[in-house]
Amino acid sequence: MSDVLSIYFIKENKKNLTMRPYPGLEHNYYPVDEKLNNIGESVWDEVIMDFTDWDLK
Repeated sequence: MSDVLSIYFIKENKKNLTMRPYPGLEHNYYPVDEKLNNIGESVWDEVIMDFTDWDLK
């Protein structure tokens, strides 16, 4: 759904959508290699801080 969410906003001429991609991460924010194997620790703390910063604006 998140892949098409921006299309719905464009279609409805809405401008209040903020999306931030986290490339190279799987759905629980763990870094993965090209075979989708976990290769590190989750970056949930960074994601939560990004959300908190955005929310407080």
